[in-house]
Amino acid sequence: MRLEAVARSDDNDGNRKTHRATDGAANGLAPDRRREIQELTSEMKAYLRDGAVDDAVLTAENFGLDGADEWAFMWTFFDSKERSAMKKESQRQKAEIDA
Repeated sequence: MRLEAVARSDDNDGNRKTHRATDGAANGLAPDRRREIQELTSEMKAYLRDGAVDDAVLTAENFGLDGADEWAFMWTFFDSKERSAMKKESQRQKAEIDA
């Protein structure tokens, strides 16, 4: 799984604005694909609510997300705690496979 970097820049009115790697991720995706990914995230959130982080990770990995924009769009539906838990679980699963 991939994730985000945060950069800051001044916008035109002099205020600091936070830009995330996920900003605009949906722009390059077809509406049907966005809908499919939203349905995926609903399923993943149900697993997370049940404490099944491993199932949420496997669901994402088996879905067949194609490219950075789809991954970035998927991540926009989760808060930092959810993303962190899934990243840790993904790393655990990969380490288990490699062992």
